[in-house]
Amino acid sequence: DEIADRGASFRALGENVVVKVTASREGIEAARLLSSGGEVLVTAVYAATQVLPVMASGATYLAPFVGRMIAAGRDGIAEIVSMQRAIDATGSALQVLAGSLRTPEQILELASAGVRSFTFGPPVWDLFFTDELTAASVEQFHELASTSV
Repeated sequence: DEIADRGASFRALGENVVVKVTASREGIEAARLLSSGGEVLVTAVYAATQVLPVMASGATYLAPFVGRMIAAGRDGIAEIVSMQRAIDATGSALQVLAGSLRTPEQILELASAGVRSFTFGPPVWDLFFTDELTAASVEQFHELASTSV
C-alpha cells in the first residue's frame, strides 16, 4: 500500500508521469494497483520468468538491464528475447524497455526479436558509426561534395 500510495502521489504531478516500481512481490502488487490509473514501469527484472507476474500486474513497461545480467554471468540477450517472445505469444500490451546496452550488436539482436525500446549512453551511439566501409564512403562523399559546385 505504501508503494502504491507513493506512486499515486507522484502521478499527481502530471499526466505524463510513469511510476517506477521494482520486480518484487510488493512492487508487482503496487503495479497492479497503479496500472488502472496510468503507466507503470517495473524495473530490476533479470530473469525471463519474471515477465509473467509483470504481465499479470497490468504494467506498461518492463525494464531489464542487459549489462547487469551479463556482468552476473547470465545471457542477458537470451533472457530478454525470451521475455519478448512470452509477451508476443500472449498478446500482452507490455513493452520491453531494454537498458544497460553496451553494443549496437546487442541492440540489433533485441530489435530483431521484436524489442522496440532501448536505453544506452553516447559511447554506444558513437559505435553505430565506426564501420570502416561506411567511414571510407562518407569521406569520399564529403570530398566529392566539396569539389563539386
